[in-house]
Amino acid sequence: MKFLKIFAFCAVASFAASFESLNQADLDRVSELMHSGMSLHDQRLYDEALKKYFAVDSILPDNEVVLYEIANSYCSKGMDSLAIYYAHKSLSAKETEGAFTLLGDVYDNAGKPDSAMKYYDLGISFFPKDHMLLYNRAVAFLRMGKLNEAFEDARLATRNTRKHEGSYFIAALLAFNLKNVDEFVSNGLYALVVGNNEGRQNDLILRFASLENFKAAVAKNDSLDAKQKKSNYNLFVREGILAIDKMNRGNVDNASFYKSLVSGGFAEVYCRYAFQKIDPIAFESWKFINKGKTNEFKKWIAEYLRGE
Repeated sequence: MKFLKIFAFCAVASFAASFESLNQADLDRVSELMHSGMSLHDQRLYDEALKKYFAVDSILPDNEVVLYEIANSYCSKGMDSLAIYYAHKSLSAKETEGAFTLLGDVYDNAGKPDSAMKYYDLGISFFPKDHMLLYNRAVAFLRMGKLNEAFEDARLATRNTRKHEGSYFIAALLAFNLKNVDEFVSNGLYALVVGNNEGRQNDLILRFASLENFKAAVAKNDSLDAKQKKSNYNLFVREGILAIDKMNRGNVDNASFYKSLVSGGFAEVYCRYAFQKIDPIAFESWKFINKGKTNEFKKWIAEYLRGE
């Protein structure tokens, strides 16, 4: 299943339009039930989560957020028909990016790509900058073997999020398959630093290692002693820095990130973080010597991500 956009529940923001009909006790109850339902959903206790959501629905009927969460839990249970029913109800209550995304995802998982595309397309017509709609449509295009269309959606998704690892990963994956090395390096490096999915990160590392300009260094590594290995590792770092410089001059997507990365003096530490799995011993040695720089880099990344 693809990533779904889960609504962040905030009692005042999400339910403000319905508050006038509720007293304080009901408001408190709705907030408690929704938080509990989302927590149970995250624990994959979908039946228990649904009980909470239906309890909210009895207090606050036909609310788009409640209906969306009901649909989402049914989707996670693999009950596609009920997921579709409640997602449509949510969409009827209010046109939201989450409902469009969910409908597209359920239809796609059910092997109905035409229906999936209908709702992705419709959702994007309403919310052209929603990265989850673009990301999910990119995955659907990929399943259909339409790599160029998938790549364009993935690129648009990355333009509208700094934090969603999946958007950068699929953009890198598609660029790799389309032999667009600059775009692969750009999105792949970014996904390695902002992401935490080990499977995806290992996949990217293997793809980086398969590039022609990395192969020679990888092939030599087994026959080198520790000092030479460290020097060899630096080849990866230099290749990464050169790739970043090339992308900056090419003004590709995420240029603001890379330009500020280079201007802030973080290009080297960034590449080392990105490639730490290739030679973790050399990385730890370098990090020990350059502790201040790595701490500064972590703060810079956090500040950049907070800017979204």
